[in-house]
Amino acid sequence: MKILIIIFFIPRLAWCLDLKISGTLDAVYSQGLNQSSTASEKLNMRGTEISVFSPIDHTFNGLISFAAHDESGAQNFELHEGVISSSKLIKNTNIRLGKFFLGVGRLNRFHQHDWYFTTAPKIHRELFDTEGALDTGIESTTLLPFESIWNVTMGVTSGHTWGHSHVAGVKPKTPTHYSRIARYFEYDTELGAELGANYIGRTSYNNEQKKMYGLDFILKAKKGKTITHLVQSEFWFREEKNLVSEKTVGSYIYYQKSVTDDSPFFIGLRWDTYKLLDRKNILGEKENNIQHTFTLPVTYQHSEFSFFRLSFSHDFTRIEGDTKNRDQRLEAQIIYIIGEHPAHVF
Repeated sequence: MKILIIIFFIPRLAWCLDLKISGTLDAVYSQGLNQSSTASEKLNMRGTEISVFSPIDHTFNGLISFAAHDESGAQNFELHEGVISSSKLIKNTNIRLGKFFLGVGRLNRFHQHDWYFTTAPKIHRELFDTEGALDTGIESTTLLPFESIWNVTMGVTSGHTWGHSHVAGVKPKTPTHYSRIARYFEYDTELGAELGANYIGRTSYNNEQKKMYGLDFILKAKKGKTITHLVQSEFWFREEKNLVSEKTVGSYIYYQKSVTDDSPFFIGLRWDTYKLLDRKNILGEKENNIQHTFTLPVTYQHSEFSFFRLSFSHDFTRIEGDTKNRDQRLEAQIIYIIGEHPAHVF
């Protein structure tokens, strides 16, 4: 009886209150193709998300999002995002307050189910976690009063933890602070690009300093509603200082093409690199190391609300000229969205 009441009552309550409700499932099966692969070889309900968003009044908007993620075989259900925002307090500026994904880079500003590929590049996983860095704080994005389109994002968040965390953390000496300045280029109604420059800083309670600098880029060419060509890339440099200094650099570049101008099939290719700049070899000299990953995803987009993706990836590390840690795998992904999904930025 309670279930029937919920099924009958909640949609009607949402309609009366002008609530927009969406639910998303992101399921991934990973199959190793060589003996050294670390693929899970099972179907994971990687992410299940329920979001409610709506105007609060004539000034503010609200978003509440809950998500369950597969972590070591267990589903952890938690508040994903809880945001109050407004674009009416300051001219040409959107302000949001609460818990959210930091507005930096490209992937970190989108949920996993909105990515064009299944698994995040190595540099993103190391710097931002498998999905992204989220925290509680305040952020503003301002459209500058120029003829060309420039956006400046600035934010300050608690910094008690970094990345995805299930603990309260400890108050840092300097909270997480970040900025992004982006330039949008519109060539015509069917071709556009955006280039962003990013900075993130934080000093933890034990005096560990973190500084990250990055560039992000995306280009889209469309025919009607179909993205016929897409190029997306990020480059990041991280420096961490405590007792010693550690520097990390990495990037990825992804190209995707539709099979035809109105085809639901898309073929992509991604190349990732990742390098530890301060690692030493057994002689105490700087080690020559670099990790490469090549990923080939094929996506079938049945509609705006359902995707099926099959990816092959080949990952390996080169250390002093020798190839180590080969990992070849196939990943099958299913994504579907029910209800109303919020509009995305470019």
